[in-house]
Amino acid sequence: MNAPLVFAVYGITAPEYDYDDYMGLDVTGRIVIVLRHEPQENDDKSVFEGRQLTPHAALASKATNAKNHGAVAMIVVNDLGNHPGDPDELLRLNGISGPQEMSITIIQVKPAIIDE
Repeated sequence: MNAPLVFAVYGITAPEYDYDDYMGLDVTGRIVIVLRHEPQENDDKSVFEGRQLTPHAALASKATNAKNHGAVAMIVVNDLGNHPGDPDELLRLNGISGPQEMSITIIQVKPAIIDE
């Protein structure tokens, strides 16, 4: 697949929290790069649910959101900035729950690959 890349931060659109990573981004026909988890997830006063992750953090939610915004694929990377000291391990995607057919390509890479 050959398409331009767009960084969509966490790839979350959450009107109930007045939060939208896609605001001002045109990702139609592009590949979005998104971070795992949610912003401020280690902050009790997070704009989301404090330290409790919401459904917006789920990969299936992020993939659906990317597709709904017109993206053709999604690249997921670990959020090392908010998880210092955590191992940079790839997820086992076979254990992820969600729709059986997403009709959007999803891959996960390590941040070093994106940095290149």
